[in-house]
Amino acid sequence: MIYKLGKIIAKTKTNLIFESNYTGFAINVANVDKYEIDKFQKIFIYEYENDYGKSYYGFKEFKERIFFEDLLSIQGIGPKTAMSILASNWKEVMKLIAEGNFDQIAKIPYVGLRTARQIIFDFQKKYNLMLSKENQSKNKLEVFQTLKSLGFNKNQIDLVANKLEDTNDIEKMVEKAIEIISHEQSNRENIVETR
Repeated sequence: MIYKLGKIIAKTKTNLIFESNYTGFAINVANVDKYEIDKFQKIFIYEYENDYGKSYYGFKEFKERIFFEDLLSIQGIGPKTAMSILASNWKEVMKLIAEGNFDQIAKIPYVGLRTARQIIFDFQKKYNLMLSKENQSKNKLEVFQTLKSLGFNKNQIDLVANKLEDTNDIEKMVEKAIEIISHEQSNRENIVETR
């Protein structure tokens, strides 16, 4: 099971009572305040089974569920610790892991220094790569929006999409994009003239 569609009919301090296909589920979540009662929604589910029974953990985003699974793969981290980490703003924690900041991670309840180091050892490269790809997409999107506001049309912007190298300097990226568009247009004009 990856997700369920349904409606939250009640909330407790750490759980949602979620109804899907006329069945109610008690779902543990990191932050109940992110969820609205009586609203039809999708919740990504992780089913956890041990000797004592089965429990469900819910997430707003699929990446959050993946992060939870990654954490459970580390020796000594169970669902309670993983949920504590997610409750500490999971996107920020992923950045801390990518940066190798084990001191900050160790301050999260139930974690400690040894576990923080293990998390970084296991997942720093993965999250560093994942976050850098996200930033690249954001930078390019910002460049495309800037080009559009400068009056460039969709075809001109599409010319740039695969040829533009990503850097953290948006201004230089915009300049390079304009240079690519100018170069492509002058090439096309030369082809037309030679015919």
